[in-house]
Amino acid sequence: MQDVTFNLAGGGLLYRILPDRLVGSVGVCVGAILITWVPLLILCLIAGTVIGSTVDIPFLSDPLPHARLLISLPVLVAAPSLINRRLSYVVRYLWNAGIVIGEDRPRFEKAARDASRRSASIGADVLVLIIAYATALSAAWLAQPEGLSTWLATDVGSGTGMATAGGWYWLVSLPLAHYIAFRCIWRVIIWWRFLWRFSRLNLHIVPTHPDRAGGLGILGVGQLSFLVVVFATSANLAAGLASATLRDALALSSLGPTIVVYLLLSLLFVFGPLFAFVKRLSQARHRGLVDYGLLGGVLFGAFDDKWAAKNDAEQRSLLGDADPSSLADYGYAYEVVSEMQVVPVSRRNLVQVAAVTLAPLTTLLLLQYSVREIFLRLLGALG
Repeated sequence: MQDVTFNLAGGGLLYRILPDRLVGSVGVCVGAILITWVPLLILCLIAGTVIGSTVDIPFLSDPLPHARLLISLPVLVAAPSLINRRLSYVVRYLWNAGIVIGEDRPRFEKAARDASRRSASIGADVLVLIIAYATALSAAWLAQPEGLSTWLATDVGSGTGMATAGGWYWLVSLPLAHYIAFRCIWRVIIWWRFLWRFSRLNLHIVPTHPDRAGGLGILGVGQLSFLVVVFATSANLAAGLASATLRDALALSSLGPTIVVYLLLSLLFVFGPLFAFVKRLSQARHRGLVDYGLLGGVLFGAFDDKWAAKNDAEQRSLLGDADPSSLADYGYAYEVVSEMQVVPVSRRNLVQVAAVTLAPLTTLLLLQYSVREIFLRLLGALG
């Protein structure tokens, strides 16, 4: 059987210029750092704002650009190939597993082709580039801390005080970082649209499927491909909160609600699109409970009629009869149906998203506690 065509890794200025074999490679990630972060370091060395007291916030004391350009940017550069690899597997599984009923298979194939085409859209690429520059230039007017000089701008309150490093950051580094990030978001939107179209098709949902999601559990696994985006965003958020905490603009003890809200938003970002399948899975679960409930009544009624009235000797022969095996098989099938999820997400999927979301944010503890103190507190919590 021929696989359906699906590719979200294509498109984008970076991906048009470079050979396919280089996209997402370590070399491209290193190249992004050489273009965005290394020039900032050199320019700050020349200006004397890398460390020291020349400005209130020197380059190496500002966590945000390092998190954005040394962590988030390389991760997002590599993300398209990582995301496409897993989602392509999901699409092939859905195509080959018989989930899409025959008459709707052409519509499924068209949805997959449309997603690939939109990923490589030149118009979308130009729009993303414009938005990237617009947001980067807008940030230039808002980012300067009031009453503080930084490696970005040494003359506080004056538009003429932007440092050379600041110019490179706002005109090159940040727009490129935004462009790569927004390209990833565009792919997420394309995938969401594909899932919505898929959810409207005539699907063969099996209530007794062992994944407890009618055969759609693969979708929850596929959504984990977006953990790279979650991790990159968490790294930026952690750096931004750390920067605000170091400037005494925020108290570390007040960050709990922010982190909880961000965790909920991350879960919604990853698994939100799967709520499109709630109605279909709920109907399948209800149908399965009714069908297998009726079957259980017939099966156990026949079993009772056959064995309840037997004498002791005849009942002992039950140990060698095949009927108990049928009851055990039925019991397992009914248990699977009763545990069927209306959203194709497992607890393990939820834990994985929560862990990736919170991992970068745990570094904020280092602002208040030493590594030794954190280790001792963990030991105490474990008893």
